[in-house]
Amino acid sequence: MGPNNRCYAAFNSSASQLPILWTDAEAYCGRHQGHLASIHNTFVNNFLWKWSKDPNVGSIWIGLYCGITATNSHFNWSDSTAYDYKNWVEPEPMDCTQSQNLCAYMQVEDGRWTTTQSCIYGVFPFICEF
Repeated sequence: MGPNNRCYAAFNSSASQLPILWTDAEAYCGRHQGHLASIHNTFVNNFLWKWSKDPNVGSIWIGLYCGITATNSHFNWSDSTAYDYKNWVEPEPMDCTQSQNLCAYMQVEDGRWTTTQSCIYGVFPFICEF
């Protein structure tokens, strides 16, 4: 059991039997009634960072992505909770208004976040939240 009475599970390609693109990772979590982890405060960020530290892993997908509608573009969590906490590496994040497919990952070295230029680039382990 993790913070806020949530359960977390970390997965890599051998556990999920999938290529670990952001979209595949979110789908995998969804098939198990979860989502990629959402982070709403420093305590949860540090818990996930320290829990997932592995010298063989550089980055881990989290559930943050750029959502674009006809009238707005902004970052969203895949579980639809509020985007109310940020822990970006400077000068991140990329401009959400300029790209439709930005997805975020946590750097294992320092727990800070960065974005990919597309949700279909990058193959990382991931953390599901249940």
